[in-house]
Amino acid sequence: MIKFYLSVFRAILGISILLTALVSCVTQQDYEYSAYANLLEEEFECGKTEVSYAKKKDISIQILGDSTFMQGTSCGSIEDVFLKFTPVSKVYNNSISSGEILNDGYKGILKRYDANMTSDYIIIGGGGVDLWKCGEDVQCHNKTASQMLDKIANFVIQNKINPESIVFINHSRVSNNAPISLRLATVKGANEILRMYQALESRFKGSIFIDFTKLTGVNDSTMWKSDGYHPTTEAYKRLIVQLLHSGRF
Repeated sequence: MIKFYLSVFRAILGISILLTALVSCVTQQDYEYSAYANLLEEEFECGKTEVSYAKKKDISIQILGDSTFMQGTSCGSIEDVFLKFTPVSKVYNNSISSGEILNDGYKGILKRYDANMTSDYIIIGGGGVDLWKCGEDVQCHNKTASQMLDKIANFVIQNKINPESIVFINHSRVSNNAPISLRLATVKGANEILRMYQALESRFKGSIFIDFTKLTGVNDSTMWKSDGYHPTTEAYKRLIVQLLHSGRF
């Protein structure tokens, strides 16, 4: 009798694993063969600034972040990718290199918000530099993430920003080629920064959070600059496809 129940249990477990694999496979296929996935195959034509793969609409975006959003010059930058691959017509990138959420000075990410700028959408990212300062100190990560959550929440409320216009974007991890100190810091702080942005997404109904690392992975060299912690144009393209999937534009 025991053998019978064990065989039944194994059969059920095998079916469960098979179904999980099939669901995973279908989800991946849906993403790869969607209406937007073909954009990932498009080559960037830097010499042709007028090239666009989307019909333009009167849509503007303001970006508040760190150097994650500042890679590339005019060609291959996040602004360029937005303008070439989405209906967006204006991109105001107010990001700053080495920007911090908790900084109230020149390097303060949220301080760079321009309330006089008409924006249909606002991208908010960053926090990696704040957590990098914590090293491997878990308590510091917890405290810093909590302070950043409060600061971003207050920023949204005080500026009366429509939650449906907000897209939170952040790398929870860096690539395996990044400096070891940064890799260790992000490993320790990954869960905290994920929980922080997920909490913000939950609090401000209608906003969305995209974990950039889920799109880039940590081992794909085409997604990361040689320093191991800044995204490439190909990574930006993957981000754009994810945003298009969200139905934001």
